[in-house]
Amino acid sequence: NFGAGATTVSLKSETPYLNTSTYSDALHFQPNIVVIMLGTNDAQPSLHQFNATFVADYMKLINSFKALESDPRIWVVLPPPIFSDQSGKMSHEYFNQTIIPLIRQAANQANLPVIDVYSALTGYPQYFPDGVHANDAAAKIIAEAIYKEIK
Repeated sequence: NFGAGATTVSLKSETPYLNTSTYSDALHFQPNIVVIMLGTNDAQPSLHQFNATFVADYMKLINSFKALESDPRIWVVLPPPIFSDQSGKMSHEYFNQTIIPLIRQAANQANLPVIDVYSALTGYPQYFPDGVHANDAAAKIIAEAIYKEIK
């Protein structure tokens, strides 16, 4: 697992995933399978101004994995829904109407398959105690959806 919490796709944010040591570790690992599930944190209202480059930034991430010697199979995941605005820290409307379509656009542009965790969890707000972060029941649905697709 090379996930890094609180990171963004946007390279102009304070916490881009591409600037983490976790990302560097993922590249050095030379994976055979890459599952990318990012974008939730890009729904922060303070980051909307930077999302004009969201697809280009997402493509940088995808292309860095495509360029690996291990030639990994890559999947793009539509993250779970946002059920709470976190007192103005997140925008579920912006996430639904902007970020999810931009993730689809990046996957299409890269000709990569999409795993739709978003739709699998839309009817389960109770699985997100704070409205954003998944509990164990949601994590199980996420894992099962990803497993089903990569199997």
